[in-house]
Amino acid sequence: MTPAQRSGPCILGAILIVVFTLAPAGAAEGPWTLRVQARAVDSSAALFVDDDLGVSEGVDLQIEYRASDRLGIALGVSSTQLEQSDETSLAFPQLPIGPFVPIGPSPLSARVTAETRITPLTLGALVHLTPDRRADVWIGPVIGWAQVDDLEIRTELSGFGFPGVVLPGIEIPGFDTSVSLEADDAFVYGARLGVDVPFGRSGTWLLTASLEYLALEIDVDVAGAGTGAGIDLDPLALGAGVAVRF
Repeated sequence: MTPAQRSGPCILGAILIVVFTLAPAGAAEGPWTLRVQARAVDSSAALFVDDDLGVSEGVDLQIEYRASDRLGIALGVSSTQLEQSDETSLAFPQLPIGPFVPIGPSPLSARVTAETRITPLTLGALVHLTPDRRADVWIGPVIGWAQVDDLEIRTELSGFGFPGVVLPGIEIPGFDTSVSLEADDAFVYGARLGVDVPFGRSGTWLLTASLEYLALEIDVDVAGAGTGAGIDLDPLALGAGVAVRF
């Protein structure tokens, strides 16, 4: 786990402490709702690696002003570390040399890891479909701007072999490389569906869950040549956490 990945739970924990500290206990329900969620983010994009990104971890903070029973305006910010790895075996042709008898291909392998962090800031209109029910279901469009960190690509070689002898799993010093590609920030748009369910006697505290899709395409400067490569990240995020009304 990288330092960036470990920072996610720490950020979420800090936000929760602030929420629980500042929220007025037993106060009358107000027009504001603050939601804090941990998220699982899925993306089908490939960051210069064959496999897709898979599921990454993230955190989300959203504050909503309820203009009426059915309409709210929400400002949100989230942060997700996207990481992708792929390992490829490098087999060499088997050629008999002297008394040695080839017993198989070389176990030399290359592992490529690509990672970046996206931090979208979004503004959305939320329509509350069941304002009079215990489970308050809401849905709405969002637009915003995503800050995208530089794309880091690391290549590591391990293993060594020659005809008749194989030594798997041995790291090869001097063959590890790391490249940083500049990625541009980008406009995002999408939609969000969620539900809030109160718990406790006061109804101030809520359990909250949401599903959000963002259309996000980033441009990456390939090898510093000024040539852009477009990557459709299009993250789909499933979140769950707590909320407070004030």
